Amino acid sequence: MDLDKLRSSLESLLAPPEEGQARKLEHYLALAAAGYVSYRALAALLWAASNPTEFKNSAIESAIEAAKCLPAVKAMIQAEEDKSLAGIKRSLHGDGDPTALLEMPREGLNAKDVLETLKTMREHETRMRDGTATGGIYSDPFSADTKTMKELQADVWRLYSASNALYPGIYPSVRKIEAELIRMTLSMCSAPAEGSHCGLLTSGGTESVLLATKAYRDSFRSSITVLGRLMGACGPVEVVAGATRHPALDKAVKCFGMRLVTVPVNESTGFRMRPADVAAAIGPRTAFVYASAPTFPHGMVDPIAELGKLCQRRGVGLHVDNCLGGVLMSGMRDAGIAVPEFDFAVPGVTSMSVDLHKYGLASKGASTALFSFRELRAHAFVPVADFPGGFYVTPTMQGSRSGALMAQAWATMVYMGRDGYTRLARSVDSMVRRFAAGVEAIDGLRLLVRPDCSCVAFTSDVFCIYALVERMEHRRGWAFVTLQKPKAAQLCLMQAHERSLATMLTDLSAEAAYLREHPDTKATGMAGAYAVVENLPPSAAFGTLKGYQALALDVVPVAAPASSATAAAAAAAAGSHEA
Repeated sequence: MDLDKLRSSLESLLAPPEEGQARKLEHYLALAAAGYVSYRALAALLWAASNPTEFKNSAIESAIEAAKCLPAVKAMIQAEEDKSLAGIKRSLHGDGDPTALLEMPREGLNAKDVLETLKTMREHETRMRDGTATGGIYSDPFSADTKTMKELQADVWRLYSASNALYPGIYPSVRKIEAELIRMTLSMCSAPAEGSHCGLLTSGGTESVLLATKAYRDSFRSSITVLGRLMGACGPVEVVAGATRHPALDKAVKCFGMRLVTVPVNESTGFRMRPADVAAAIGPRTAFVYASAPTFPHGMVDPIAELGKLCQRRGVGLHVDNCLGGVLMSGMRDAGIAVPEFDFAVPGVTSMSVDLHKYGLASKGASTALFSFRELRAHAFVPVADFPGGFYVTPTMQGSRSGALMAQAWATMVYMGRDGYTRLARSVDSMVRRFAAGVEAIDGLRLLVRPDCSCVAFTSDVFCIYALVERMEHRRGWAFVTLQKPKAAQLCLMQAHERSLATMLTDLSAEAAYLREHPDTKATGMAGAYAVVENLPPSAAFGTLKGYQALALDVVPVAAPASSATAAAAAAAAGSHEA
């Protein structure tokens, strides 16, 4: 068909009918519908072209879900999950708990016996005492240097254990403590004393990210115009983030019905998000960009200053997840240590999440969600005005909140002061540098990347790095984090490592030497599970992960010995099978 004939055919298709207003209206509505469908189809194709990894994973996941409908495939997958979970159950519960408590005692125990029971349980938790753990608790509760601070925290807890932040009229000191914690954290993050910067005190980094995400979603929805809805802005609200984002964002996106647009972060990008990739991922439904300072896997700070300029230019928010680097990076800056820009000093940063219970050394349960203007924070609130019990609104996801957690966080920060956190930052930065240098000196190991702060990721081109992680844990007692995509191990440096770093490097060198001589050694258990799913989409591991979480919440008592009759029957059955 030549061009003239093609043009003539299109004109006849698009031309409205000559008679009848109703027919003409139907014609134009059909054209509008066809145009809209074409627009959405083109948008889907463009998304697939610009997000090849997500498109591939989505296609593979769909194929796996379809295959699960086949009984043989479903049984095979279930068998693999059962095999993995059997090993996990063994590592969590062993042969069972001989002192398992399955119901509340009829008659209460005396206080001395209760305390002795708990002390006995704690005696078996030696990793923090030995300095062999990574993450979890970032202070050193067994160091003489922190003895006074730990005693202060315990005293403050006793003082405020019977308090509830839900009732500021009854506990005005708790309201004051909460407000001052937020203001002190804002000050550390370069927010001006006068202005619209504000925040929320939360239970942890995950809640901080959840609240910030909800605020952006609701703010975006409130700003959508009629034209925006027609152009597709009425679909799921989007957030752009790197592959190294904290899983708290995935949880937030799931909870609030949003869509996560992932940009690549790998060795070719320097393990940071590239502004060009972020710019390409921002679309008409993007509410905000999520950046890390630093990333948990690799200790890298995303290019916040460049992202701030980009987000201002595109009219979207920029959230900086400073949970891992919270307090630490501010202390590094105060100490004169070179640190990338990361906080409200950067134009374009509209919110931050900052933990106080990591390098802020507060007991677990203290974090902040910070905002550059009050209107954004207001979208995090959920006011209820028609409840028969009266008006109801709380600042966070929780209702009742312990004033004791807030008070001990306040006491810790006031006790430490900016100078105390500056000294801590110098110590942690020194350990990061020493450990990185130690890894580089070990034959067979290499740094994955030179970190900006807090944690060090390393790998091997000679042997299985997962086997090294497993041997260090089972043979030497050291805990490392197992990374994937690419395979690596990670250590997050904390106060307790000051006592144990030299011994750790000695043991690491010895185990690396063994694996250089036995390069075919494979990892088993949880470390080996990473190798199994390495080339599969994330959903392939969902069953095992959910099963692990369920097992961790189980109470498994020691199995009762079989009766003589039962034992005889079992022996007879075994004999018949052998025959």
